[in-house]
Amino acid sequence: MEEIKGRHELKYYISCFDYISLKSKIRHIMEVDRNGNGNGDYKIISLYFDDIYNSAYCEKISGTDNRTKYRIRIYNFSDSVIKLEKKTRKGDLTQKVSRVISRDEYEEIMKGRVSFLLEERPHEFIDFYEGIKNRTLKPKVLVRYNREAYCLRAANLRITFDGNLSTGNNNLDLFDRNGSFTRSMSDLMILEIKYDGFFPSHIKSIVQSEGRFRSSASKYVIGRKYNYLY
Repeated sequence: MEEIKGRHELKYYISCFDYISLKSKIRHIMEVDRNGNGNGDYKIISLYFDDIYNSAYCEKISGTDNRTKYRIRIYNFSDSVIKLEKKTRKGDLTQKVSRVISRDEYEEIMKGRVSFLLEERPHEFIDFYEGIKNRTLKPKVLVRYNREAYCLRAANLRITFDGNLSTGNNNLDLFDRNGSFTRSMSDLMILEIKYDGFFPSHIKSIVQSEGRFRSSASKYVIGRKYNYLY
C-alpha cells in the first residue's frame, strides 16, 4: 500500500458524565459543527462492506497497520447526501476518499452493479469495484448513532461525541427507519479527535486528561459483534 498523508485520529471510550464535563469546556472554545442542528447534533447511518473472509473485521481486531474499509453513509435518514467512502489507515494516520452518489446509484450498488464507478475518476474506487466483482465484497452490517460535533477551523481540528450506537438486526437498508436495531453501547460514548499536524495545547490538555485512555474503538467491529459473522 502506498504511503498516505492523512489526518491523525484519536478515539476514547467515555462515560456520559465525562461527556457532559468535556462538552461544557469544549463548547466555549470550539465552534458547533454547521452540518448539525443548533446543538451540532445529527444522526449518522453507515452501511459497512466486507468480503467472505471478513478481512476488514479481522485486520482491525488484529491491529494490522495498513488497512482499508468501505462504507455508504447518510445523515438523518435523508437521501439528499449519500456518500460512498473509502477509509485507509496507516498507524495513527487516516485518509478518506468520499464520493457522493445518487439514490439510484446506491440501489445499483446494493444489487452488485457498480460499473458506473468506472465512468468518472475510476482510480478512486477501482478496488471497491474489483472487490464487488471478484472478491465477494458485500454489505455486512448497518450501524447508526447520534453525533455531536465541534470544530476549530484555524487548526482543522474536529472533536465529536458519538452515542446511542445501535446495530441493525439482519437489516441492511440504510433508509429503513423502522427496522429492528439492537443497542450496542448503553452507558458509554465514543470521543473522536481528528486533526492534521497541529493539536492546540489548550484543547489537548482538556481532552487528554489523566484517567482517559486511547482506544481502537471501531463502530464497524462493535456492530459485527452484535451481528452474526457470516
